[in-house]
Amino acid sequence: MVSAKKNQTILEVGCGEGLLLDYLDRWGYQKYVGIDFSDVALRNASKRANSKTTFISGLAESFVPDGQFDAIVFNESLYYFDDPMQVIRRYERYLTPDGVMLVSLFTKTERIKLLAAEISKGFRVMRKASVTNGADTWECFMLGRAGGKRNEG
Repeated sequence: MVSAKKNQTILEVGCGEGLLLDYLDRWGYQKYVGIDFSDVALRNASKRANSKTTFISGLAESFVPDGQFDAIVFNESLYYFDDPMQVIRRYERYLTPDGVMLVSLFTKTERIKLLAAEISKGFRVMRKASVTNGADTWECFMLGRAGGKRNEG
């Protein structure tokens, strides 16, 4: 996100305790909005808040952001939704014209591995990385606006 210069306006869907802010503080940002359904997580997240951050209690499937964002982040949150692909497609409309969506998936089950494959086929993948700690693997994607164009593989 930082190297692609997409760290000015950020929406994090399923922000939990707002841990991403610890990293964003190092690189700078203009506006961060985090949404989560857990009031407990949001209370903890509020400890990280400053004048550039907003935390909102809500359901990702129905939340309507105010404006558009350079980056929309789904950090290990997509697999909690009944229809993760529909959630990503829904949020795509809230990207700035050259905005990106960032997805991180802990690929511990076949369902999540299939979701990673579906994301690769269903969106314009700008960058992809697999991260492993020896035992476990995460698939990370930077997705651009599809604009009617989908990856073939």
